[in-house]
Amino acid sequence: MNKKKIEKAIRDILIAIGENPDREGLKRTPARVAEMYEEILGGIRKNVKKEIKIQHAEYDEIVLIRDIPLYSICEHHMVPFVGKAHVGYLPKDGRVTGLSKLVRVVDTLSRRLQVQERLTVEIADTLMEVLKPLGVIVILEAEHLCYDEKTEIFTNMGWKKFSDLKDELVAQVNTETLELTFSEPLAKVGYYYKGDMHRYKSDCIDMLVTPDHRMIIQSEWQFYKGKQKWKIMPASLIPKTGKYIIPQSCSWSGVSIKRKKLGGRLLGGDDYCRFMGIWLSEGCTYIKPNKKGYMVVVSQKEGEVARNIRKLFNRLPWNWWEGIGNKKSGVKQFIICDKFLHRDLAVFRKSGDKFVPRDIRNATRNQLELFLEWYGKGDGHRYKHNPLKWHYVSKSKRLIEDMQEIFIKLGIGGSVQYYDNCARLENRVNKRKNGAGIKGYGMLEPRHRSIVRYEGMVYCVTVPMGAVVVRRNGRIAVSGNCISMRGVQKPGTITKTSAVKGVFRDDRTTRAEALSLIYGGTNVV
Repeated sequence: MNKKKIEKAIRDILIAIGENPDREGLKRTPARVAEMYEEILGGIRKNVKKEIKIQHAEYDEIVLIRDIPLYSICEHHMVPFVGKAHVGYLPKDGRVTGLSKLVRVVDTLSRRLQVQERLTVEIADTLMEVLKPLGVIVILEAEHLCYDEKTEIFTNMGWKKFSDLKDELVAQVNTETLELTFSEPLAKVGYYYKGDMHRYKSDCIDMLVTPDHRMIIQSEWQFYKGKQKWKIMPASLIPKTGKYIIPQSCSWSGVSIKRKKLGGRLLGGDDYCRFMGIWLSEGCTYIKPNKKGYMVVVSQKEGEVARNIRKLFNRLPWNWWEGIGNKKSGVKQFIICDKFLHRDLAVFRKSGDKFVPRDIRNATRNQLELFLEWYGKGDGHRYKHNPLKWHYVSKSKRLIEDMQEIFIKLGIGGSVQYYDNCARLENRVNKRKNGAGIKGYGMLEPRHRSIVRYEGMVYCVTVPMGAVVVRRNGRIAVSGNCISMRGVQKPGTITKTSAVKGVFRDDRTTRAEALSLIYGGTNVV
């Protein structure tokens, strides 16, 4: 590092801003700044891997050190920032290193021009490469900016505005596999912001984020080539030309419904999903005058769907009969008279209040597909010109939002359109002749992007996996946390970014144990 050149550059800057570098108080400033840069950028030419000395010990538990101080220079603005790091690993075959060596890795990598997301990953990658452990977890704390106040986040209780979050678990996404799980936020952030925001708006994408927001993207060429890793890039650094892909759906395992008690009787899990699908789309409940009968009804015009309903009802554990709903239209009514089934289904109230039960929303992919298929037999419409394309309609906006959750978990891209008396959800299909299929992603083209001035609240949360599922104006995006490193902490904010590798990424119990060591207990599922 050439201190003389730095001193000259700082002197020129002082002159350029209208100062006198020879006045008292500024005479030594160029030299002091050069000394500062030499100190806090001293890691530029160091080989960080040489800082790690491998030892061998009979130890197979988590090794972790927290609250490691770090000092660096933001490469965007050349302004110092400070923070702290928590670093841990799980040894393999007895390969360990001293705790001081973990501190040196953080110190060496941070003493360079940096951005936090890269620094976090570099620390984790270095330890994985040299120590070859079972896994590594790294969490750094810094200032945090993110989404505008209209953006919603997906939680275990459905869609919530960031400002309305309470004790819900939020959806987190593994940026390598796009696997969706739910986690307690490590931090919640919200404060007033005035400045530029990046706007992405198309028929399937709607995002408004701060410049340092971490976008999860792939170039169109990389995506269609296949088997490429998703890139994490600040919004401000996405090239202005070219087309980019944003994920809008996830990988999901779910919990199989083996048996379900409904109306005091047991159903098989698959038939429960089928029944709820057709009843939520075409069913109702009512009580005959003078409480003579508690009626559960599914209506359907005679045809293939009606024949399938008969087969389903024959397998259900209730007696049922068939009535005529409308002679002119040929609509049949499939009727069960049962007080306890009526009671259990009455929680869905009127058609505008219906929703998808949580156990179905959390079911396996196969059972989600069954529910979607049977709901579609009623309030679904298949396009004749494209059999892959469907749309679903309901008077209940909540039900359609629950259906959108099912889309996400099944790898289907779809946006919600809201109307005065109903909501509509449509899946997205590939328009390419040689690439027919359902899409779980959105295309971002140059014409979809702009920079707008914004004044208002911005929000975010921090999760161990570093990515969340958000929605704006009914349009989904899988996206990361955003970071701004200008050396200024907003009052009251506690923010973090993370990189998890190996067993800490793949095993929830191990990850939860590490987070407990860092924060004294957290809820990760």
